[in-house]
Amino acid sequence: MREVVPGLWRSPLPKARDVAAWAAMGGRSVVDLTQRPRPTVERACARAGLSYIKHPMPYSGGDYTAATNVVLAAPRPALFHCYHGRDRTGVVARLVRMREAGRVVLVGVGRNLNRAYRTAEAYGIRQIGLVRCNATISGRLFAAAGRVDVQALDDIPTGPGVVALETGAGVSIDVLDWSEVDTVLIGGETSGLTRTLPVRYAHIPMAGSISGLTVEGALVAALEAWRRP
Repeated sequence: MREVVPGLWRSPLPKARDVAAWAAMGGRSVVDLTQRPRPTVERACARAGLSYIKHPMPYSGGDYTAATNVVLAAPRPALFHCYHGRDRTGVVARLVRMREAGRVVLVGVGRNLNRAYRTAEAYGIRQIGLVRCNATISGRLFAAAGRVDVQALDDIPTGPGVVALETGAGVSIDVLDWSEVDTVLIGGETSGLTRTLPVRYAHIPMAGSISGLTVEGALVAALEAWRRP
């Protein structure tokens, strides 16, 4: 068993003794993502007083957004699993991390701030950091107030979990390993970001000769790549 975010854990298919151990740890529910019936797990959950939630997922092509929603709605602490605890569970774990702990940080963004906020909110991002942004989030585009925590930051965050989007820098977002990402960093369209930050850099592949994208366009591309199975 391994904790993905506070209160949500992942594992391979648990045995009856594993379910009992989970209950002893204070667990409240088990979310089963395997396709086949698992009566042993279901009975073990009933004996331990745990909520057993069955959400069958195919080996490929399943609705990972729906599965993530089920996991996020489960009584916590919740344990979710497929058979090996690797493929389906791994994708759901990444999406859970994105939705629960993922953050977008905007640096020097002005007139596109409202649209960037709404874009992040639409993808389930709950945290936005603002660094040197010369605008405010207000007006009709702020109709979703309260669902995203917006904070002014003194400095640009750095570290291995931060990915900075910058034209032509780093690997493509299509091949970036998103499994350990917790922050997407985007600079304003006119100023961009310095390429000397102690973070990972990635760029958005483009077919035309355009040198960059609007902030919300870059954000959509990045968040789509982050949540892609």
